[in-house]
Amino acid sequence: MASEFWWDEIDSYLYTYLNAKLRSALLTDFPKLYVTVSPMTDAVARFPTVYIHSLESLEQGEDLKNTEIHAILKSIQVDVLSNSSLADSKKVMREVISLMKAKRFYIEGFPIYTAENNVYTGVCRFQRMIGASDSEIVPQ
Repeated sequence: MASEFWWDEIDSYLYTYLNAKLRSALLTDFPKLYVTVSPMTDAVARFPTVYIHSLESLEQGEDLKNTEIHAILKSIQVDVLSNSSLADSKKVMREVISLMKAKRFYIEGFPIYTAENNVYTGVCRFQRMIGASDSEIVPQ
């Protein structure tokens, strides 16, 4: 059974999942891959960086009592930054998309790529309905 605050644990789970899987899949090409949920860091910039952040999520599946959260429509944005090339940014983003699709997220906005000051950035948004008993995402 999920904890009362299962919905608050999803970000931590997704970070742990993406961090482990991305590092494993991309270790050869990007041994210094940096995955974070923090928008700011005191450290020197590291590349490539994968920044995972939650967007506004909406409660779903309310019952008449409305005393528990049964499901949420979870929205996540992933930014991939590289200082080497657009191709590297795209390679990392393709792996992110593959991993998010494996967890049954759908792409809310396909990646948009920009380049500024020799930093190549890809931004992609994902969304998925997650229920309190969804054992694929919610720790039981």
